[in-house]
Amino acid sequence: MEELEALKEAAKEDPSYVYGEDSIETPLGDFVRVKSLRGSRHRWYDEMEEIYKSPSGRLYALPWQRGHTESQENEYQPENAFEVEAYEVTVTRYREKKNG
Repeated sequence: MEELEALKEAAKEDPSYVYGEDSIETPLGDFVRVKSLRGSRHRWYDEMEEIYKSPSGRLYALPWQRGHTESQENEYQPENAFEVEAYEVTVTRYREKKNG
């Protein structure tokens, strides 16, 4: 839990952690961002998560909300950070079969 608290504190001090458009490897304290994810899309905002890797190799998600217009501010939620784990997903897709 020590790492999680350190990440929360670093995120509170530097809200620029939310900008997935920046270099994906932008550090946040001793943590390195490894992925920027968009979750559910709502009328006025998108739910986002920035995934960071700690020095020990553990992964943490920092949730935030990206406003769709200049009237909707981005909402930062470092206090809601949580530990995550990576997993693989197999996806089957279909395409037109070519004759011959």
